Amino acid sequence: MSKKISIDLYVYNGNDLYKEEWFKFFVNLIKPEEMKFGELTNREYEKYDEKKFFMNYMNEENYGIGNILLSSEFVNGKNENIYLNKVKATYIYSCDLKYETYEKYKKEIEEFVDIFFIRTKASSSYIRDVSESVMQNLSDLRMLKRKGVD
Repeated sequence: MSKKISIDLYVYNGNDLYKEEWFKFFVNLIKPEEMKFGELTNREYEKYDEKKFFMNYMNEENYGIGNILLSSEFVNGKNENIYLNKVKATYIYSCDLKYETYEKYKKEIEEFVDIFFIRTKASSSYIRDVSESVMQNLSDLRMLKRKGVD
């Protein structure tokens, strides 16, 4: 059985008007410990601060073009992550959940993703075993560990 489930939603030529909604939904399912903003290579992980995150870093001017990441504590070598990546004109909303978390909230997650897909006019979305998802940032070993790759 899978260690983690990956949820990805692609919005081409879109905007990030719904990023706060994405993060608020998944923050209610996991307990973030760390946050990271901007390009993956130029910012350090910070301790998660809900007020700072939602009041300051939801503003694109503060996090810069690139990525937002919230990450839970590692427990038994696994953690959960919520991402927003921007690649050119594409916004990629992502979340990696422990299989147990996904199973517990499966109905709520699938309903949320369906509605979010329509609202953002996304072009594609996936809910799949993380081993089937395409690994990016292979040079970032910490990111591979977050994805559940041993």
